[in-house]
Amino acid sequence: MRNTACPLFFFILAVAFGGCETPEGERSPGAGAQDVAFAELVDLVGERLELMYPAAQYKWNNGLQVEGAGRDEAALARAVEEGEGRGLPPFVTESFFLVQMEAGRLLQQVYFEDWEDDAAGSFDLAADYESELLPDLDRIELEMIEALAQVHAAPPSEDRARERIEAVRERLLNSDRFPEEIVEIAMSPFAL
Repeated sequence: MRNTACPLFFFILAVAFGGCETPEGERSPGAGAQDVAFAELVDLVGERLELMYPAAQYKWNNGLQVEGAGRDEAALARAVEEGEGRGLPPFVTESFFLVQMEAGRLLQQVYFEDWEDDAAGSFDLAADYESELLPDLDRIELEMIEALAQVHAAPPSEDRARERIEAVRERLLNSDRFPEEIVEIAMSPFAL
């Protein structure tokens, strides 16, 4: 059996649960369920980042700070609890979501700084945080936990993981709304 290189995220899982070793003969040429779950997880990271622009607009319009009082702590506690219910160790869920929350905060701060520099006024069509954005964020976070649990149970093939990470990374960077540093932070749990 040959030991394959593990992304950092999977290295953490490997230390806790025995490795990323996959016998060469047992790999299927097509995408398996674990590859699909991983692709979904990476896509959800991008989807969550895309919600940071309307979230920042709402906060800007309403004179709110980027960091919501208690929102991240409550969301993290919920995520850890949901993850435990799906068999995820708390440190896996917590470390993954802390990185995503930090990327979201930093991205919103970048938007705020740009708007301050431009002396931006209010945004006419900003989405409502409570009725529109929060339900989307909650849905994404639940889907992330489900995908994370599936990936934790069966890590993806390294080649397919690398392809998906690059595709989402490039899509985000090509949109011109995401600074490279923020994309790298959000994608860091998948570092290869």
